Amino acid sequence: MSESSTLRLFAQYFEADNNGAAMKGLDDPTPDPRQLRQDSASIYELTSEIFAGILETDLGFANLKILASMQEDDIYVSRDNDRHNFGDVHMDGPMKGFPYNRAEYRPETSLVETTTFEINLISNEPLFGNTDWILGAFYFDHEIENNIYEVKDVNNNKQAALMDGQFTPYVHAAECATNPFAGICFAAYDAELGFVSEAYPTRESQSLYGQATVNLNDENRLVVGLRYTEDEFSSDVTNFFGLQKYLIQDDLDETTGRVAYELDVNDDTMIYVSYTKGFKPGGSNLTFGYPMDNEGFGAAPAPQLIFPFFESEMIDAYELGLKTDFMEGRMRANVSAFTYDYENLQFQSTDQISTEVVWLISRSPR
Repeated sequence: MSESSTLRLFAQYFEADNNGAAMKGLDDPTPDPRQLRQDSASIYELTSEIFAGILETDLGFANLKILASMQEDDIYVSRDNDRHNFGDVHMDGPMKGFPYNRAEYRPETSLVETTTFEINLISNEPLFGNTDWILGAFYFDHEIENNIYEVKDVNNNKQAALMDGQFTPYVHAAECATNPFAGICFAAYDAELGFVSEAYPTRESQSLYGQATVNLNDENRLVVGLRYTEDEFSSDVTNFFGLQKYLIQDDLDETTGRVAYELDVNDDTMIYVSYTKGFKPGGSNLTFGYPMDNEGFGAAPAPQLIFPFFESEMIDAYELGLKTDFMEGRMRANVSAFTYDYENLQFQSTDQISTEVVWLISRSPR
C-alpha cells in the first residue's frame, strides 16, 4: 500500500465428498480387520471457506496491526449407527444372542460460523525511555447449528419381535410446530426413531489486553501483563421435535495476567521466573442429567454425571527456566521447571446414562 503500510489478504476453499469413517462393529463377522459389513455406506461431505486479512502500518511511535477473519464449515454425515448388518447378534456380554437394532443417522449436519477481529499497538519507542509496551483488543463470535436425525428399526429393545430391518417413515403433525406438547406430538417417542435433536450453541467473547516490559538496566527486565475478558454463551436445544426444550445461557468476566523477571547472564544465556494466571471460559453441554437439587428442565430426575453448565477453568502457573545458546548460536537449550494449579479442570467424559456414547465436557473442582 505504501512504504509504511501493508495489507495481506487470504482466502481458502476446501471441499470433501467421500466415504465417512470406517467404524467396524464389535461383532462384525468379516475376518479382515480392514474390511467391514454394514447395511448402509458412510457418507461424509464438507465445505470450508476461510477469508482473512492483516493490515499493518507504522505510526511512528508504534506499529498498528489489525487482523480479521471469517470461517464457515458445512458438514453432512450419514452413517450406519449400529455398525452391523441386519441379522447380526451380540456375541458376548449381557445382550449375548440379542439381535442388533438397525439404526442410521439420516443425516447429522453441522454448520459452524466463526468471526474474529483483533487490533493491537506495539511500541516503537520505549515509554519513559525504558518501557516497551503492547495494547490490544480482541473480538470473537462463534455460532453453530447442529441437527441430528436418527432412525431405528424399533424404538426400543423391548420391541425386538417387531424387527424387520426397515424404517417406518414418521411424519410429525403440522400442529406440533406451534404446540409441541399437544397429545399427538408425543407419538415421536413411539416412532421408529432414535436421537432427534436441534442445537444452536453460540459464544461471543471480547477482551482488552496490555503488556509492559520494563528494562531495569541492560541485563534485568520486569514483564507485567493484564487481560480483561467478557464472555457470553447460550445453547438453544430442542430434542424430539420440541418435546424436550432447553435454553441455557450465561455470561462471565475475568481478569488474568502475568508477571515475569528476566536476567541476561551474558550474551548467550537468560534465566527467568514467572507467574501466570489464566482461564478457559465455561459453557454448556448438549445433554446432561437432571438432579433433584437443580433445574429439571421439565424432565424426571436421573443420576447425574454431566451438568448443564461447566464452569471456567482457572490455572495458576509458576515457572523457572533457562535459555542458552551453544556452539556460536548453532545450538539452543531451553530448560524449565514448572508447577500448575488448576481449578475446575475441564475434561471430556461420557454420559453413561444414555444408550448412546455422547462426548461432553465435565469438570473437576481441583
